[in-house]
Amino acid sequence: LCLSVQALLIFGGANVIVTGFLLPIQDLDALVVVKSALLYLVPVLFWYVLKPYLLERQEAKNIKREYLRIKFNTEIFETLLKKQKQITVSTDGIGINIGNPKGTHTLVKVCNPYCGPCSYAHPKIEMLLEEIPDLKVKIIFTTPNDRSYAAYKPVAHLMTIASQANDERTIKQALDDWYLMEKKDYDRFSIKYPINSGLDEQEGNIEAMFDWCNEMNISFTPTIFINGYQLPEAYGIEDLKYFLLE
Repeated sequence: LCLSVQALLIFGGANVIVTGFLLPIQDLDALVVVKSALLYLVPVLFWYVLKPYLLERQEAKNIKREYLRIKFNTEIFETLLKKQKQITVSTDGIGINIGNPKGTHTLVKVCNPYCGPCSYAHPKIEMLLEEIPDLKVKIIFTTPNDRSYAAYKPVAHLMTIASQANDERTIKQALDDWYLMEKKDYDRFSIKYPINSGLDEQEGNIEAMFDWCNEMNISFTPTIFINGYQLPEAYGIEDLKYFLLE
């Protein structure tokens, strides 16, 4: 169709020039001929320049479509998941628990309170909890039991809030306020969530979490485990909803 249209335009142009419909042939100068030729050549050249780019984009879309079809195949996800590191040390009695305590799906987030990627992952987990009613989440901190360590105070504070809170909403709000804080400021956080006692009681809990992280050879944060296995690198937290809702 495109070639036919171009042929008609060329024949029409030739007809105009030959019959002298536009200008008598003797009045045509080189500049007019060049401009007329460019009117036809520019679209053709433009198409030849643009065509490879458009074809490449279309091919990229097709490749992405096929990749996503494979990526979100449940059998492939389960196969990849079972090849990842498995939780071999019990997580009972450690960390902060939120979500459905009787949920059949368990997500474990191993994190550091000052870790940027951990803060980025937090709202994704919150969104997942809203979308997956059958999900329970456990948050484990990699902080050593050392009061001189920068992360000790916020971890002890969050653990104390979790142990003393009467409802999960308070725990979630405290986690939101900490992780969504643009600049981590423990003094400001502690004023908003005052605690008169209980911080010293968290030493054992912090020690237990740190020992667990060492036994599991946690090398980076956040490390995410889903149903006992570390989340494969090809998947993000937001991708889990496609599998956990099935």
